[in-house]
Amino acid sequence: MTRRIRPYAYLFCAALLWGVAFAAQRLGGKSIGSFSFNAIRFLVGAISLLPLVVWRRRAQRLRTSENVPASNDFARRDSTHRGHPRFSLVLWGALCGIIVFCGASLQQIGLQWTTAGKAAFLTGLYIVLIPAAGLFVGKRPGWGLAVGSTLAAVGLYLLSVRDGFSVSLGDWLEIAGALFWTAHILVVARLSTRLDPVKLALAQFVACGTLSAAAAFLTEGFGAETLALAFSPGPNGALIPVLYSGILSIGAAYTLQILGQKGVSPGPAALIMSLEAVFAALGGWLVLNETMDARALAGAALMLTGMISAQLIPPSKKSR
Repeated sequence: MTRRIRPYAYLFCAALLWGVAFAAQRLGGKSIGSFSFNAIRFLVGAISLLPLVVWRRRAQRLRTSENVPASNDFARRDSTHRGHPRFSLVLWGALCGIIVFCGASLQQIGLQWTTAGKAAFLTGLYIVLIPAAGLFVGKRPGWGLAVGSTLAAVGLYLLSVRDGFSVSLGDWLEIAGALFWTAHILVVARLSTRLDPVKLALAQFVACGTLSAAAAFLTEGFGAETLALAFSPGPNGALIPVLYSGILSIGAAYTLQILGQKGVSPGPAALIMSLEAVFAALGGWLVLNETMDARALAGAALMLTGMISAQLIPPSKKSR
């Protein structure tokens, strides 16, 4: 029973860490540029994983020397990729890193023009987009997706569309980012059972951090001054947002996502991870004193209801 619950607990913890991170990301983005903040936090996340990678490698060598079977099946998976396991890890880690770079960049830049709570709900559109992606592989959407998409669309209108049918630039960027988060969840669902999750997480962090650093260097003058400001504990510094986002939101949460998706299919996994929207709204209220008016709260409630409906309503009467 514990093994069955564990993947769901991993995903719930990831949603909690991501939700609170929206407030940290908004604070960090005010101190340094969006690309610079992403570069630093993803590379900090990668560094935070190194001790775990080294410990797992030593433990595996010790089991091998004692001829003790590994407690997990990653060794057996690596044997099926013998001859090019490292190349596969680098290749797929780079792909995940590119996807995360696109999603994280759009999300971080969008936070300049929208609130942490709204950004999280708009990012959570992946829970509707994932079953919709099934259309491209011949899966019928069913009533759940139809009802969920309708409710989410109405909620999105109430949450984001204001006077003159205008949507803020920040909201558009968050919606675009949701497409990349959808792609990331689907790709991780395929890779989490084939590659070591910790090594895969490390590879994607390095790839995303490197791409973000290159973008920051070209657009924001990323350099020593930026690093000094990022790790400054003063009121204008970003030390706490960087450490939280890097160690917990990146290093811990993304690794928990990959570990969780190893035992949970993409649909239910997206449902659990969508709770980050609730935690983000709470974090924005507690940390940033952000509030939503009645219209925005109604929209957020409809979006959350639509997200859940897309997963819980069976596609047909014959389905469980």
